[in-house]
Amino acid sequence: MVCGTSNRGITNTITVEAWVKTTSFKYHWVVGKYDRYGGERGYHLIIKDGKAAFAGRDGSGHYRNSGYTAELVNDGQWHHLTGVSYNGAWRIFVDGILKNESHTGYASTDLTNTAPLAIGKDYLADSENFVGEIDEVRIWKKFLPVEEIRRLMCSKISNPQEIPDLVAYFNFDNSGGSTVKDLSTQKTDGGFRNMNPSTAWVTSSAPIGDKSLPNYHIPDQNSTVAMHMQEKGFSFYASDLNRTTQGFHIYYVDAKPNTTAGIADPAQVNSYFGIFQVGTPQSAHHIQYYTPNTLCKQSLYHRADNATSQWDLIKTVPAIEPLRYTGMAKQAEFAYNTSGTQAPRIHSSGDFCIGRKATLQINTTGNVLWSTGETSKSIMVSQPGEYSVTVSLDGCTFTDRVTVSEMPYPVVDLGPDRTLCSGERTMLVAPAGNYTYKWSTGAISSSLEVKTSGKYWVEVTNTNGCTTRDEVTVTVKPQPDFTLPLQLNACYGERINVDALTPDATYLWSTGHTSPMVVVTAPTKLSVAITVNGCTYTREVNVISEECPVIPNIITPNGDGKNDTFVLQGINIDQVEIEIFNRWGVSVYKRNSYDNKWAGPGSGMYYYHIKSGQTQQVYKGWVEVVR
Repeated sequence: MVCGTSNRGITNTITVEAWVKTTSFKYHWVVGKYDRYGGERGYHLIIKDGKAAFAGRDGSGHYRNSGYTAELVNDGQWHHLTGVSYNGAWRIFVDGILKNESHTGYASTDLTNTAPLAIGKDYLADSENFVGEIDEVRIWKKFLPVEEIRRLMCSKISNPQEIPDLVAYFNFDNSGGSTVKDLSTQKTDGGFRNMNPSTAWVTSSAPIGDKSLPNYHIPDQNSTVAMHMQEKGFSFYASDLNRTTQGFHIYYVDAKPNTTAGIADPAQVNSYFGIFQVGTPQSAHHIQYYTPNTLCKQSLYHRADNATSQWDLIKTVPAIEPLRYTGMAKQAEFAYNTSGTQAPRIHSSGDFCIGRKATLQINTTGNVLWSTGETSKSIMVSQPGEYSVTVSLDGCTFTDRVTVSEMPYPVVDLGPDRTLCSGERTMLVAPAGNYTYKWSTGAISSSLEVKTSGKYWVEVTNTNGCTTRDEVTVTVKPQPDFTLPLQLNACYGERINVDALTPDATYLWSTGHTSPMVVVTAPTKLSVAITVNGCTYTREVNVISEECPVIPNIITPNGDGKNDTFVLQGINIDQVEIEIFNRWGVSVYKRNSYDNKWAGPGSGMYYYHIKSGQTQQVYKGWVEVVR
């Protein structure tokens, strides 16, 4: 098979992998890109006399060879061959183990050439064509360490076009036609030469899965390889491996096998496992398959490899027994299915609150025996702890267990009953935390502001569903009937009684007085704090002045201190315009603010004109001055 002449980015470092199966002793070519006649550069993975090697020319003019393996690889079984050229060294690995190597000391390795990449060869008319089966060919333009070779050898490469160093990948899964797809980033497909596609394609029995797990570090005895497929709900174990086992692989195929002949109820089998043992088996290994929640019975099936057309039943056992197989095969595959009745499971109402009970129930038609001694399908338990049930059904015995816990209630205390004065508010507070709340008002917050009389309650529920309720009574004292008006009217400068008399009350006026009544002069504003039955209420009074002018019509300025000046009362003299005229209309006095001190220039009749700055009211009249 020829796959183009591109060097695929390879210059001085390369790793070549292939699975092979052959019985031939001839010199034959597995995979390579090698020019022995022109540029004398290139590489090839070869088998001669049943032994494998990795060889080629590095541009130095010399033929390089890792050296042939001591073991035969033409034993009719599958072997994974890996050739590596890196930093002047040529190495050959078989089944993940280094078998031979040579170090050239040549630091200028150049593997580029114009020859085609050939798998199984047949691009030259010689006798080097491969005789046997080839699968899963990969070429990397980098050095793969041995741990990476072992990790990848029994599994397909996922998303190969996202791996830039993988420059050739032929998994031969298209199984038809004369073209073989290259799944690497290069996408340089290969084509058959001198081959009949109808006979060239065969079912591969190579130990390759979608996932694999290797173990090459096996102590003297009792080593185990375990693959846990948690997303699938089962595990596969290979145990009792010892040092005679050089390496051991478990691989998993996430697809139905190519044949289900021999498997009862094959619709259940949607995947299978395989094993590949490195070296010649000298001691038995044990296979165990485990899955939880299995049916009443479970069966394990076996075949040699993917090319085997028939599965053989190993054993069928009750679900409670381990499903095991002992063998020495170098390669084998296993499938699993179940039959009978699904194992019953306990359904619990969950953890319960102190003083309450939990319900444990099992849905089954079998005979039931609880750890409490009860035999019904449903029981009530009031104590925390583990409970188990045993069910006998269809010849199988199942046991399931569940643990329930007793959960505490929330601690809720709204405090003692409360008494409020009219207009006051109080805050009712439930405990904060991971709770839900329900108040008698419908509120769902952790606190509630209250200002009216009533009985208030709250229900607090924790995450376990335990609810505590507490309540409190709030009483709001009624407000007394106050007789004190908010506004009083009086003449300007008039002294007026302001009375706040309330039964059983004490008082504190803004004037400092503590009597029920105070005397004030209009205009003014004042307030009083009235305390009744332990509650204090504040009231404000606005004493509004009105103009009630009292204007004299005679004055006697004789110095006796009585009626000596023209005195205006009941009006704010600071805000009046006043002008006084004699009897001939001549102005004898004029002011924009009056001081009640005018006494007249002499005896006689005078006329006044007064205008209020507060009300704009004009007052006219006469006054007689008698000396």
